[in-house]
Amino acid sequence: MRYLRLYLIGLALAVLSAAWAWNRIDLALNYTQVAGTVISADEACRVEKQGDAVTRKAEVINEMPCDAAMVAVQAGQAYAGYGVEAGTDILYNYVSPVDHAVHSGKLWRDGDVDLGPVPGDAVAVYASKATAGASKFVTR
Repeated sequence: MRYLRLYLIGLALAVLSAAWAWNRIDLALNYTQVAGTVISADEACRVEKQGDAVTRKAEVINEMPCDAAMVAVQAGQAYAGYGVEAGTDILYNYVSPVDHAVHSGKLWRDGDVDLGPVPGDAVAVYASKATAGASKFVTR
């Protein structure tokens, strides 16, 4: 009982390290880094319904412009009592190493649009080595 807290912290660190390592191994084995171009970076807001006490996972109800989302969550409106999460919808193009065709991908990033890439920026994209059109976006 004396070292329980230490064991739990060690276990949490081991799990996080294993997840990070798995992600790095997956990228190294199944994806290759290619050049991509940001097509659009639009600010949007997601209206979210908070999960129950056990899962605590928020369910995305709708995606809309931020001014409309703020109005929709006010008392007496359609989404009264729901939460609003601001972020950026990023659309990017890249050339797939599988079929050498141009594919596009979409990514949602939490936070302000000013902090992310702007249209025309060159970005690094991890494209799948086996499946055309499958990618993981990595900014700059």
